[in-house]
Amino acid sequence: MNLPNRLTIIRIILIPVFLIILAVPMDWGTVTWLQTSIPVTQIVAALVFAVASITDFWMVKSHDAITLSPTSANLLIR
Repeated sequence: MNLPNRLTIIRIILIPVFLIILAVPMDWGTVTWLQTSIPVTQIVAALVFAVASITDFWMVKSHDAITLSPTSANLLIR
């Protein structure tokens, strides 16, 4: 298995993590930034989403290989 496919598998694994962090009510506190209170769970979910998206943009697209990337992109967006 090549590196782009490994990263794609990681992205597929991160999808339920993203959904659980975003959907399950957890109180990890809040962060105040620019006079706005933001829940920490939303920040963590955004970071997980960003990591999953960056692996697609940076690594998978830079290799000329047949990957599972379109499948994981569809799962991540929908």
